[in-house]
Amino acid sequence: MSTTTKFPPTFANQTGSQLIAAFVNSVFYGIAFLVTLQYFRRHSRGDALYVKLAVSAMIVLATLQTIFVNHEMYRTLIAKHTTPVTRDSPIEWPLAGKFICVYLITFIAQLFFASRIWVLTQNVARWARVSIILIVGLAITQLVAGSLLVNMEATAGTIAELGKHGKLNRTGTAVQGGATAAADVVITLTLIYLYNMHRSSSQKVNSIVDRLALYAINRAAATSICAILGVAFFFGLRGTYYFIVPTLMTGQLYVISAVTVLTSREALREDVDAAAKEQQDDGSVTKHEHGGYTNSEKSV
Repeated sequence: MSTTTKFPPTFANQTGSQLIAAFVNSVFYGIAFLVTLQYFRRHSRGDALYVKLAVSAMIVLATLQTIFVNHEMYRTLIAKHTTPVTRDSPIEWPLAGKFICVYLITFIAQLFFASRIWVLTQNVARWARVSIILIVGLAITQLVAGSLLVNMEATAGTIAELGKHGKLNRTGTAVQGGATAAADVVITLTLIYLYNMHRSSSQKVNSIVDRLALYAINRAAATSICAILGVAFFFGLRGTYYFIVPTLMTGQLYVISAVTVLTSREALREDVDAAAKEQQDDGSVTKHEHGGYTNSEKSV
């Protein structure tokens, strides 16, 4: 954290921005919890154990993130409302807790999408699995950078002590946010390329491919924009904590995007099967292609 600020570190600029972040986080957590509940009630029966464990881990971390955020706000606004926040104020454990949850959710979700790419390349373009190495590398980079930030927050006794690591804090924030956004871009470009390999003469099949590509773009736009905004607000709005708003949103959006992929498969599978049947009736599809469309539906 830099010792120079662009905005005065007033109660409104700091505590107010955290209150907004807590409210926004709670709203998106509610959405994440509902889609996860729907997944386990209706869509999880045939999934592999690792998929269920990944979803379980993400929603548990999202729940802990929300608990940490709300506990921190209760301590600030209720339990310690008569104590002004200064540079000598102690740093409490929920600060590090909420951020490590975001970074762990991001890591798990990015590995989940990497596994979807692996499934999609079972029949075609196996060389595209090289992108998985880059995705995993970026996922590990953001987690390591985030863990270093959390370690500084957890070991610093006061705000002033944390400020002594300003350069390292800024570097870690930029690396974590940049790696997160870059991983999203690689995931999206790889998926779009693989989806487009399944285009055919069928308008219905091409429509499904377009829907898959559009969803991949929308998903990446939501999470990567939040990651970039978190870094931009951190550097551009010094003296405030508005960078926390998009940072916390990133974790919840990853849960929503990953679980939504799993809950929307049935409807997509019906469209895929109808398109495959249409092409088979026309004599313009092969068994290999049909398998390819099924793999498209299984990924994202």
